[in-house]
Amino acid sequence: MSWKNIDNFNFKDPYEGIALDEIHSLSERAASHIARSRNLPMLKHSFVNIYGAIEMMQGLTYHHARFMSLIESCYTTVPTIQTAGALRHEAVAYLNRLGQFWSFSKSDLVKKCCSFPEETLPTLSKLIVFRNKHTAHRSIDSPKPEDSDGLQVMNAISLSILGEQLFCPKPGYTPTDLFSVNTGKDLDELRCSLYRNEYLGFQIYDVKDSTHVNFYIEQDHELIMREAYCLISILLPLTPSL
Repeated sequence: MSWKNIDNFNFKDPYEGIALDEIHSLSERAASHIARSRNLPMLKHSFVNIYGAIEMMQGLTYHHARFMSLIESCYTTVPTIQTAGALRHEAVAYLNRLGQFWSFSKSDLVKKCCSFPEETLPTLSKLIVFRNKHTAHRSIDSPKPEDSDGLQVMNAISLSILGEQLFCPKPGYTPTDLFSVNTGKDLDELRCSLYRNEYLGFQIYDVKDSTHVNFYIEQDHELIMREAYCLISILLPLTPSL
């Protein structure tokens, strides 16, 4: 019997009796999905591989929630240097979990079931440059031939408070020069308004594609989770009734 057989583990459905499409969190839905797939041959030899990927999804959910809690605190209180740092720490942790899932998607196990997993994970595929050039290790510490001195510095500050803040307007909001058209308002209120009305993001340069890549956790998280769950569904096909 394989050491990675699901039958070796006391693993139960955390949402027994609830239809999968009624489980809002996709990482939690994936946990129920694998429990309801226990009779599939895949889980008789690769349960540990796939459940680990689901824990990566749960990690993404956790770090997104932490990031959003910090962001929402900035709606009414101007962020301190500590808050700004904490936001970046959560972004780095999120991208490292994303990098783990990307490595899972490139594994021989997944390739046997999904010939071109990167086509299932377009958002992850775009964002993996953050992991490769900053979060897993920085290009400034371990440069590749394509990493010029200037590019190494750009990569190093992409998720650092040394870099510039990047904001993208939320749907329905028309950006203005807050500090020129709202001179009668309190400066702290104007700063909080920026966090309420725009998404905080991060940017890095992908030299291979010759393009800047932007990462907005609040926007990208749902896409990432849909893609990750789609890959789990390909590996573990279930009947629609589940």
